[in-house]
Amino acid sequence: MAESQSNFSSQTHSPAHIRGERTYVSKPSRAYRILAACLDLAFAWVILSVGAIALGHSALPGWKIFCAYILFLAAAQLFRRFYGITTPGELAWDIRAARAPSFPQLNFSQAFPLKSSQLTIGTFLTTLSILAAAWISYMGLAISPIGVRAEVAEWDAFLPDSASGEDRFSVVPFYYSLGAWPSVFQGKPVFFNFPYEKGPPTHFAGRIQARWSVPADIRLTFEGPKTPYKATQLPYSRADVRNCTVSFWNSPVSAISCLTTREAVLGRHLDALSAQGLGKPQLTWVHVSSKALAPEDQLQGFYLSAQGPTRGQDRFVMLTPRGTEQAFILDYPMSIAGDHARAVFKEAIRSLRVSDSLEPGRTWIDQSIERIHLSDLEHASEQEIPARLAEVQEMLIARISIDPKTYDGYFHLGGTAVLLARHAAKIKSRSTSDADAAAEWLTLSKPLIESTWKYATDLAPKDPRTGQLHAMLVEVQRL
Repeated sequence: MAESQSNFSSQTHSPAHIRGERTYVSKPSRAYRILAACLDLAFAWVILSVGAIALGHSALPGWKIFCAYILFLAAAQLFRRFYGITTPGELAWDIRAARAPSFPQLNFSQAFPLKSSQLTIGTFLTTLSILAAAWISYMGLAISPIGVRAEVAEWDAFLPDSASGEDRFSVVPFYYSLGAWPSVFQGKPVFFNFPYEKGPPTHFAGRIQARWSVPADIRLTFEGPKTPYKATQLPYSRADVRNCTVSFWNSPVSAISCLTTREAVLGRHLDALSAQGLGKPQLTWVHVSSKALAPEDQLQGFYLSAQGPTRGQDRFVMLTPRGTEQAFILDYPMSIAGDHARAVFKEAIRSLRVSDSLEPGRTWIDQSIERIHLSDLEHASEQEIPARLAEVQEMLIARISIDPKTYDGYFHLGGTAVLLARHAAKIKSRSTSDADAAAEWLTLSKPLIESTWKYATDLAPKDPRTGQLHAMLVEVQRL
C-alpha cells in the first residue's frame, strides 16, 4: 500500500500522461504563463482606469496613471505572495498558485492535459481583456482634451488702423512679440497692470494685465515666456508641436512621443481652462502668413477656446522658431461685447511678429518712448489726460517686459500712476458725471504704484528714488 501511494505521488508531480484523467504538473508551460500574465496586466489596467473615471480623474494613459499602475501591480504582487493567491489570468488558464515554504517564492501547477473548453475560455478572456484595455485607453485619449485633434487655420497678416471706430491700436512689444494691441477699446482707454512677483527682477515679469472694460469683465493677460523643456533640456521644436497638435496617430512610437509633447505643451493650459469649469476646449493650429516676412518670422502657435454659461476664455500660445512659448489670454463674458473682444483679439494676433531676439522690440519701444513728453499733458483736456497716461503706461510696461532690470522704467511708471491718481481725485471731488470713472482710475492706480515700488525695492533698495516711490504710494493710499 505504501509503495502504491509513493507511485501515485510521483505521477502527480511529473509531466506523464494519464489516460482519461487530469493531473497537475509542477511547472506550467511558459506560453500559458505568458498568456495568463497578459490577461492579468490588461485586466489590472481596465480596473485602474475604471476606478480613475469613477473618482472623477482622467483615464488618459499618461505618466501619472502609469505610476499608479506600477504601484498597483507591485502591491497586488506582494499581497498574493503573502497569501498564495491565484490571479484571474491564472484561473483562466487553469494554473494554480500556492505559497512556497521559502517566502516570497510561489509554487505553480497547471491542469494536464488542458481541456479544449478551458483553452477556449482562456483565449476568449485574454483577448477580451486586451481589447478592453486598448479600448479604454483610446477612449481616454479621445475624451480627454489632451487628445483632441487640432484644426489647421491659415490666417492672413493684418495691421489694424491707428483708429477704427471706437477702437484704437498701438504697436508695442511684449516679451518676444511685436504687434498692434488696443490702447482704446470701445471708446475707453485700456489700462495696464502687472502683479508683483518676488524678485529681484532678473527675469521676465510673470504676467501683464490689460483691462479692456469697466468693470474688468474683459481683460487680456500677457503671460511671460514659460517654455517647457525636454529631458535633454531643449525646448520642443515648433515643427514637432505642430505635428503632434494636428495628429499623433501616425504610428505607435509617434503616438507615445506626441502624448509626452502634448502633456508638456498643452497640459498646463488645459488644466487652467478645466479649473474654471468651462466646456471642452476647441483647439486650432494657427499660421499667419505674410509675404513681408521670412517663413521663420511668420507667426505660428495654437489657439484654445472654451466657453461656459456666462464666461469664456481664449488662449493663444505662440512659438518662436526656436520653440520659446508665450501665451496671450483673453477673458470675456458671453455677450455681444465679449464677441467683439474676441474679434479684436484675433485681429491683434494676426498683427504679431515674433522673434527669438528681444532687439527688434527693444529698438521699437525705445524710439516710441523718446517721442513721449509728459509736459504735453499741460495742454491736454481733462477728458484726454487718462487716455494719454494709459498710453504712456502701456509703453513703459512694454519696455519692462523686455528688460526687467532697467530701474528707470519702474520709477517713471510709478510717476504716471501718481499723476493718474491725482487727476482722478480731482475729478471725483467735483461729483461730476465722470466721478464713477475717476473712482475706477484711482482704484487702478494703487496696485500699480505698489507693484512698481516693490520691484524697485528688489532692484535698488538704496536708490533715493525708491524712497520717492514709497512716498508716492503713501500719497495714493490716502486719496
